[in-house]
Amino acid sequence: MTADKKDIQVLETQDDFTQCPQCGYDGGFHTIFYDLKSDDPVRWILMCPSCKARYDIGLRYPPSD
Repeated sequence: MTADKKDIQVLETQDDFTQCPQCGYDGGFHTIFYDLKSDDPVRWILMCPSCKARYDIGLRYPPSD
């Protein structure tokens, strides 16, 4: 199964990210990992379980310098 990456919202780094900006849900996020079989760093995406909005807050593995 492949998810549509164009719907991922890129957010600026904040002190905390505890509430979905789209729907206000504050019960935590699901995680999605992209590019696992690539030579590029893995993208760690957060998804709201309520409205399914997806967010890229810059988490990568391995982290870039």
